[in-house]
Amino acid sequence: MNRYRILIVDDEQAIRDALKEWLEMNGYEVTVAMGAEDVIWLSDWQWQGFDCIVTGIHQPGLNGLNFTSLVKSCEGPPVVVMTGYQPEESGQSLASLVQRHL
Repeated sequence: MNRYRILIVDDEQAIRDALKEWLEMNGYEVTVAMGAEDVIWLSDWQWQGFDCIVTGIHQPGLNGLNFTSLVKSCEGPPVVVMTGYQPEESGQSLASLVQRHL
């Protein structure tokens, strides 16, 4: 049986640890990174080693939306973007923020 490989990219250790534990309990192979800057050096073929990437939007340095754009430009795997924050007061919806980076 092939196990799906998931890359978790988030600056919050508690989130990384909880996601990693839950995904591994459900049979996934998980790699974690503390932020997008830890994995942007991956070459195109290395992205293909992952079936999915899970990342947070709000991170120091390269944020999750810009990271998603980078992965897409390298024809990397699908990216799941998550956040616990509400959209900015500008009234812009979260969906419109994400859509600009897809």
